[in-house]
Amino acid sequence: MLHKLAVFLTSPEKWGTLLVLGAVTLLWALAIRRRGARLPLTRDVVTDVVYWLFYAAGIFTLVGGTRVFLGAQAALHRIAPFLELNLVRDKPWWIQLLAVTVVFDFFSYWWHRAMHGSRLLWLVHRAHHSQTDLNPLTNYRVHLGEMFGRGLVLMFPAAVLGANAPAFAAAIWLQTGLNTLAHADLDWGYGGARFLVVSPMHHRVHHADDARSQRNYGILLSAWDYLFGTLTPSFERPERFGVSGEAIPRGFLGQLVDPLLVGYRRLRNNVRPTPAPALVD
Repeated sequence: MLHKLAVFLTSPEKWGTLLVLGAVTLLWALAIRRRGARLPLTRDVVTDVVYWLFYAAGIFTLVGGTRVFLGAQAALHRIAPFLELNLVRDKPWWIQLLAVTVVFDFFSYWWHRAMHGSRLLWLVHRAHHSQTDLNPLTNYRVHLGEMFGRGLVLMFPAAVLGANAPAFAAAIWLQTGLNTLAHADLDWGYGGARFLVVSPMHHRVHHADDARSQRNYGILLSAWDYLFGTLTPSFERPERFGVSGEAIPRGFLGQLVDPLLVGYRRLRNNVRPTPAPALVD
């Protein structure tokens, strides 16, 4: 187990991800200081750091996360080998990178919408929205159940595309850079690129403590929100971030067990989940 962890921490994919994350975090810190604000150092930000350590420092791998995905891949190979089309396996690297980025983000967009549209899935996704001080590491505030769910969903397009490892690694680096910036709470709109790429202004609206949280579901590409009518008409900075009206623990462990406790209480009290909030025009 420790050997696998050492291999994980020293892999080119992991070093590349750490370098991208470090560069983005430094850029964010410089931008915050330039506008005369103080860097946030709150309990909620510390929780984001714990999430990052859990996923990026190999703890997730150590407790068996990778083993679950490898087992699921083996099961997919046995049950549905017809999915393994390897459509881009022999294509140039840039075609593989483009295919992985676009197709994965398409599936991620609909998975994200499902997390908001289902009260059951919302129980695990609301931890991500509980942050009231957006910062780059908020990108890692993802419940374990959500991490597994999205990973399993993305196995299907991964099997169909069959891209090489370098293409997957480059896609992860690109996603790390843009996703961490998207959570940076900066007044950056990316100009004309806003029609394609999720910017900090685009995504921070999604974290608003108001009805706009039911908009702007794009993870990496904002184009899906334009195409499927989920774009917010207002990009003004929200007065508050977070989730109102719901008691969500602030610490990592509390958020980890929260969906189980809430689900148990609902079953014990025979409480049916209320419908998820609809999109607001």
